[in-house]
Amino acid sequence: MIPVSLILGFFSGGKGKLVIGLVVALILTVAIAGVAMWISSLNTDIAKLEKANAELNADIAGYKLEIRTGQTEITLLKQSRSQSTRVVQSLQGQLAKVQNSAKWFRVQRTKALKLLNSARNYPVTNSTGVISNEDSRLATEFINNTLGLHSQASQ
Repeated sequence: MIPVSLILGFFSGGKGKLVIGLVVALILTVAIAGVAMWISSLNTDIAKLEKANAELNADIAGYKLEIRTGQTEITLLKQSRSQSTRVVQSLQGQLAKVQNSAKWFRVQRTKALKLLNSARNYPVTNSTGVISNEDSRLATEFINNTLGLHSQASQ
């Protein structure tokens, strides 16, 4: 073994201080290099995180746009639904009017048919062209004025 006094004598001399200084410098260099590598690694990680953050922000912006588009579509669908409801109500009103008109027309047609049936056995006009029978005259007037038709007998 190396005697302790020899080691202490070496370190107390000028060469020992130089060796100690070099060892400390080497340790500090390694430590600084390690810290520099660690900082470089952190910078790489930060760059990756910033890239991922930018991608996430782009995705979030896309999702926000989709949400706004969806909300716009929902608003348009609600407006379309209310317009459709108004159209349906309007069509129901028109249908009621048409049904009333059809009912009125059926009543008037029934009256005209009754008049025509009662006037069928009588001549519509006499030899001078004058309507001779009251039922014939009423039927002809009804057909011409109310229904806008022309009977075969009045032509």
